[in-house]
Amino acid sequence: MTELDDPRIAASGILNALLDIDGHVTRERQSAVLDTLSRTFLIDDEEARELAIMGAWIAAQADSPEEAVFTLSRRLRNMRAPEAQAVSGTMRAMIDVVMSDANGRLSRPVQNALTAATTGHA
Repeated sequence: MTELDDPRIAASGILNALLDIDGHVTRERQSAVLDTLSRTFLIDDEEARELAIMGAWIAAQADSPEEAVFTLSRRLRNMRAPEAQAVSGTMRAMIDVVMSDANGRLSRPVQNALTAATTGHA
């Protein structure tokens, strides 16, 4: 994960790891990931599916989904390319679209993982 240089794969990995953390991997949420990737990165459905698969694979390389969120978030923040900064800036919106419940809230485990990733304390 530390060698990853595509911010889109990092973002996809974070979303996939958050689905695992939340424990509610449903068709609806998987579709939300694909739709979010497609709209955010202006790509077609096939490319969004490929990106989701790569993101899931890279997230699975970590010892836990929490570690994946932490490591991929840090990697995304440290990428120097302008597109990485743009992706980093849209991550919270992407997370909210995919992970929020009907009341617009994130589950406690997801909040904890995001706090750890943001504060730098795994």
